[in-house]
Amino acid sequence: QKLVLLTKISLINYKLKNICVNKQIKIMFPANPNILKCPHCNRLMRISSIMSGNTIGMTQWSDAKSVCPMLPRVSPVLRCPVCEKYFFYRNEQIIGMCKLRRRSSWGHLSYKSLKEAFGQLQPNGEDEKTVRLMLLHGYNDHYGGCIGTKLTSDTPADERKFFGDNAKRLIELMSDNQLFCAEIYRELGEFEKSLELLNSITVSANMVGIADQIRSRALQYDSRVFVIVGPRESLRTARAD
Repeated sequence: QKLVLLTKISLINYKLKNICVNKQIKIMFPANPNILKCPHCNRLMRISSIMSGNTIGMTQWSDAKSVCPMLPRVSPVLRCPVCEKYFFYRNEQIIGMCKLRRRSSWGHLSYKSLKEAFGQLQPNGEDEKTVRLMLLHGYNDHYGGCIGTKLTSDTPADERKFFGDNAKRLIELMSDNQLFCAEIYRELGEFEKSLELLNSITVSANMVGIADQIRSRALQYDSRVFVIVGPRESLRTARAD
């Protein structure tokens, strides 16, 4: 009987695997939330986690933002729900796991909250790069996306300046990624600089298509972010707290 049962289980697993591969069924197995301790007030908070996931259904944009519905990630920057202070998420902050499936979140922040976090944390090194990239994504979620244009008259002047300062600092921090820098110049509306940089670098074979898309949009004076992987009509969604 045990042999028959094991054979049936193996057959079910084999069929399920083939279905997942051939039909690309979107499967994610959630786990019980992790428990973190706030480094400021020592209060506990619950953060979502998963046992396994996949990249099926992923959307990736030209500003390096990616969204994987079946492989969600905890925000690199979190806000304590008690003292409302911000801190960087580290694995060593996990002190345990909930025994039951409880309400939790991935800790994602709105653009407004990201700006507050940046002001409070005053990050440097890799942390600065992380937060500034999140700010770039937050701005593009809020003002850019695949519709409309950035840095236009209907965008507040202080936001235009903040975006410009942040983007230029990102170019300094990520100077080792020249293709990404060319994309940032394009998003800034500095199309000549973007084209000049693209013409001066050699990109790997798997990145040629992306470089061509950046060049094509720069030649059209188009500063909008665009989809690299996923449905072309995908829109950016501004997060709410």
